[in-house]
Amino acid sequence: MSVNVINFGALPDGKSDSSSAFQKAIDSLPNGGMVEIPEGIFIIKNVRLTSNIKLIGKGGATVLKLPLTGKVWDMVLIVGGGKGAYNVSISDMVIDGNKSAIGLSDVQMHGIDVRGGSEDILIQKINFTNICGDGIRVSYDETSGLVPSKILIENCFFSRMGRQDIAVIHAYDSIISSCTGTGTLDIEPEGALVKRISIVGCIFTELNITADSMVEFADCTVAECIFQDSTIWYARGIQIGNSVVNHLRVSTAQDVILQNNSFKMLELFPTSDGNCSRISVIGNLIENLNNSASDPALSGFSNNPGVSLLLWNAQDCMIVNNIIRSENNAIYVSENCHRTVISGNKIDFTNGPLTKDAINQGGTLGIKLINSTTDLKITKNTVDGWYKAITANGAYHQKNLFIEGNTISNSVIKENAIEIYSSDSTMVRDNILYQDGGIAIYWGTVWVTKNHFYNTLASRILLSQCDASVGGNTALVMPEKLYNVFSSKVKYVGNELTVLKSPSGKQFQLIVGEDGKLSTKLM
Repeated sequence: MSVNVINFGALPDGKSDSSSAFQKAIDSLPNGGMVEIPEGIFIIKNVRLTSNIKLIGKGGATVLKLPLTGKVWDMVLIVGGGKGAYNVSISDMVIDGNKSAIGLSDVQMHGIDVRGGSEDILIQKINFTNICGDGIRVSYDETSGLVPSKILIENCFFSRMGRQDIAVIHAYDSIISSCTGTGTLDIEPEGALVKRISIVGCIFTELNITADSMVEFADCTVAECIFQDSTIWYARGIQIGNSVVNHLRVSTAQDVILQNNSFKMLELFPTSDGNCSRISVIGNLIENLNNSASDPALSGFSNNPGVSLLLWNAQDCMIVNNIIRSENNAIYVSENCHRTVISGNKIDFTNGPLTKDAINQGGTLGIKLINSTTDLKITKNTVDGWYKAITANGAYHQKNLFIEGNTISNSVIKENAIEIYSSDSTMVRDNILYQDGGIAIYWGTVWVTKNHFYNTLASRILLSQCDASVGGNTALVMPEKLYNVFSSKVKYVGNELTVLKSPSGKQFQLIVGEDGKLSTKLM
């Protein structure tokens, strides 16, 4: 059954209050049905939709607008609350909050207010504009404690909001699909949980996923979306995939997966009193470059210009199989990033406006570690073109640092493509170093084994004031200049090293004696 609001006294003149006529049309269908809205501008407020109602307009020619007398807590449409509502659809219209005339902003005056007890709600093909509060707000009913569920918002457009484009405060099992907004998509639980939310194919200026506690929020999936800025804060179980995000900060959060995205800058950067943990960053493109005057390199919340990936207090994280580019420092690992793995990444230097500053401040760095982190693993990365490829320094020691299987090429400075200061129990092994790539260790306890050098440096392995175990390291040419040792206690292990001597290609055996002296034998 269908009715038309005109038949109940609604006037499309943009002046008369048609709220009562709309409500009468809806209430005339106690078992549900279609309520048609013709072309025109209808002034309404606080019209409540009940179960099984389909409210349908004529596209952009149908406008629902708050009156000039609108005040805080006046909505255009309300779904649910009290007895609740199920199987409701709203489509094909413009909702205008009259913000410019009312003169209020950042207040509780929303376009559609979806309240507790709402279930199976469809909101589609609506243009939300000029609204004092949120375009759509989804929240539970304080009296009943019921949480809205199965809400589908699709193909909607948002502009000129006084608060958020969409604000999901409480919801279960809901989808936001193919929506575009000039403001913020805000998932912000308060009290009751937000669970199992999917955001697909959307474009917004900002995505904020924030809560007061990680107990309140879980299981949100974001796919094939575009955002300029995003924040994940006190949330868990978040997945973002196949999306473009200019800048993302993962603050105090757990169990987050970021896969196959494009970022300009990514920060795993919690609050000063917290940490983020079990963050997986897999298969992404992360490049913080100065592309143009209107698209400069970012500094982020951490104020590190040009850094592509920053980790601070990020524990048990996986940084795997990403392409990371920067003019300055590609990966910056600050303190307390315990048990984190950086593996299989392609880390490339790109010359740009920030490069000069980086050289003046000690050079561009592929992976920069500062201060104390325990059990950090840097493995199987390809690091190309950096002033220094991997460095570790700071006021506090790295502990159990593991650098294995990395390929380093085109380093600018000799002898210390890998440079480690003041470390405890550091392992550097099975790395391949090409042009001008050497290993320099200053202070601490280290193992340097099975590294291979394709260059002619005077000393490929520099050991200074450290307790070191070395062995199995090889050089393509000039194997007699493999080590340079200063004031260090060195133990040689695996005393026979096979070396290919260029250019003839003959195979030699390099013998390391108990005294540390080297000799060769033709095989």
